[in-house]
Amino acid sequence: MAVVEEERSKELVPIFLLKMNLPSKYALQEVYYEKGREIRVFDEKAVKLEALRKEVYEQIGRKFCYIKEYGMWVAVSEEGVRQAERVSEKIVRKLRELGFDEEFISRYYVRIMKVYLEPEDARELLDTAVRQLHEEVEALKEKIREAEKAKNRSALARLQRELRYRTALMEVFQEFLSQLP
Repeated sequence: MAVVEEERSKELVPIFLLKMNLPSKYALQEVYYEKGREIRVFDEKAVKLEALRKEVYEQIGRKFCYIKEYGMWVAVSEEGVRQAERVSEKIVRKLRELGFDEEFISRYYVRIMKVYLEPEDARELLDTAVRQLHEEVEALKEKIREAEKAKNRSALARLQRELRYRTALMEVFQEFLSQLP
């Protein structure tokens, strides 16, 4: 029985899931009520938190795919793990630079969970990721055409950079998928 379980476990496919809790400007908001209306005020620190949050999502998206259908971030490479570790360290460093205490900092993290899936489950998950990435690549190509028509150089450069990242990620997922048993 143990031999059968051991052989079966060798067939399982390793996948990396991402668990994140990121700081948001809403953690620092001040709310006032004036004439029955809610007014939210964000200070400079809150704006910096939001910028950090955006930057983290951009960096994570280079090695991880957020699969909407499954509601999870997935990576298939050790490089994704290293990227997540770098991003987690960056969050802690930036929050310290902004003067937050250790209790506040400890609430925010990026962590990796390595899971093993049956090959057919991994194939279904990764097929979904590749399809989604393909759609994202096509949408970016359309946005690039629009930016070229509008002669919007800054948008064009940003979109081309994003296209390179998404295309590379799609290729990593396709390669991994093609090697599944």
